[in-house]
Amino acid sequence: MGIGIHGETQEEIQRIEIQADPTYEPDDEAAAGGEAAAAAAVGGEAAAACGEEENPTKKKTRKTTSDVWKHFTRGPVQPNRSYYGICNYCGEKYLQGQQRGTSSMRNHIDKKCNKIPRNKPEALQKLLQAKSGKKNALVAWRFDQMKCRKSLAKMVIAHEYPFSCRVFCLVLDNASSNDACISELLYSTPMKDDLPVEGKIFHQRCGCHILNLIVHDGLSTMHNEIDCIRETMKWIKHSQGRIEKFKLACSQINVPYKKPQWDVPTRWNSTYLMLELALELKPAIMRYASLDKKFSKALSDSQWGILKELVKHLKVFYEATLKLSGTKYPTLNLFFSEFCEVYLTIKRMASNEYPFIVNMGTQMHAKFNKYWSMGNSLLAIACVLDPRCKLDVVQYYMEEMCPDECEHFISNIRECMSELYNEYVKAKTEEQGAYDLNQPGMSKRF
Repeated sequence: MGIGIHGETQEEIQRIEIQADPTYEPDDEAAAGGEAAAAAAVGGEAAAACGEEENPTKKKTRKTTSDVWKHFTRGPVQPNRSYYGICNYCGEKYLQGQQRGTSSMRNHIDKKCNKIPRNKPEALQKLLQAKSGKKNALVAWRFDQMKCRKSLAKMVIAHEYPFSCRVFCLVLDNASSNDACISELLYSTPMKDDLPVEGKIFHQRCGCHILNLIVHDGLSTMHNEIDCIRETMKWIKHSQGRIEKFKLACSQINVPYKKPQWDVPTRWNSTYLMLELALELKPAIMRYASLDKKFSKALSDSQWGILKELVKHLKVFYEATLKLSGTKYPTLNLFFSEFCEVYLTIKRMASNEYPFIVNMGTQMHAKFNKYWSMGNSLLAIACVLDPRCKLDVVQYYMEEMCPDECEHFISNIRECMSELYNEYVKAKTEEQGAYDLNQPGMSKRF
């Protein structure tokens, strides 16, 4: 084998000369070999260019899938392959790794972190206030709960504001333990000196609770019909087969299907809703009784008539309960007129043509009289202070309810309001424009 001038072998020189010939055409084997060599050369150059940066055995970093990472930043990985999750709001750190979950971080976001912005209307309430430097300019003002707490604490501690003297009354139910508690507060502590009219209107009964007691006494005379409806609802809802049969009964008489529901015995409003639903589903229940031969709680036509009359009278109590238990508006000024409407309804029940309604009205009337004298003065005063009512509404209802006692009741209301007004005048003697309600002409304001 010979050696060329520039170090090539004789075979390489011959190959170069052949390829230089314009008539040369390489066969398939030679072409494939050339392409493979070229690809190997390119691959070698790419590998050399990348160096050792690519390591096929190195594991990729696992992606975080939990939504809690929206509130956390992943810290650098430690030599033991652990890392810290850092809160984006307060900077709190939580150790993470292969054997650790995200429960601690989620608990931090849900309960512990005080700096995370939350969509709370009470914390983000916006008001308008005048902006200094510009005439008639208004800007949005954001309520800060923490600043308000600090200001209140400063008012109480530094300025000694007597917020403890702002107690007007306590609203409680009729438990005997509450009566003992009220007596302890009034006569064993100095609180009585700070209460309006020496605590005469301090203890108030819950109006909705009184309505509940009144209706429960009335419903006790109607337990047979109510028990039949309750057992009917339970019977139909006992199994899926009975529910399907009840749906069939509804479809046969073209009545929209509604899921049977029974009441909670301790809540009379649920009893009213159960009876109202039963009357609405009356045709379907009667049809179901003909389909299910084992059903034995079917009501007669006379019993259905009793329930219809009962629901009509209970509707007044139900609507009054809804109105007095509202949370989006003041309710104290509504109690007097609503209780008077309830009393007039009970009074009309006493002259009803159905004996069972008369009996129920008698039971309700006894319970109403038991609680009417407890706190009705404050309810009447709240009604008088309502500019839509004033003393005229109180006088109208008292003439309808008990005309013999109307004049005496109105006189007591005037006297109680005079005491309240004069107490406020005495406490604010330094303010101008205060008048004694006993002065001539002042009573006309009411």
